[in-house]
Amino acid sequence: MPVFTANLGKGAVDETHRLSAGTLGSLTGPRLARPLRRGLPAQADVVPLAGTRTNEHGTGSWQLIPADAGVIHIVVDAQEIGRTRR
Repeated sequence: MPVFTANLGKGAVDETHRLSAGTLGSLTGPRLARPLRRGLPAQADVVPLAGTRTNEHGTGSWQLIPADAGVIHIVVDAQEIGRTRR
C-alpha cells in the first residue's frame, strides 16, 4: 500500500522506500512530482489517517481523498476525530 505523509509528518516514513509516495496535501514532496503518484489517492477505497488533524494542508481540503472512500482516523486527541469530516 502506498504511504503518504503530511508536511508535518515528514520523517515518519522513509521517503526513499519504494512504497513512499511523498507528501499529501500541498503536493510539494519531490516524489509527487511524478504524475503517476498524483492519481493514487483518487484510487483509494479506504484511507487510514494516523496522527493527523486532517486539516486542509494534510488532505488538500478533502479534495484529494475520494468522497466515497472509507476513512479510518487514528489520533491521540479524540476531539480531532470528525472535526473536519464525518
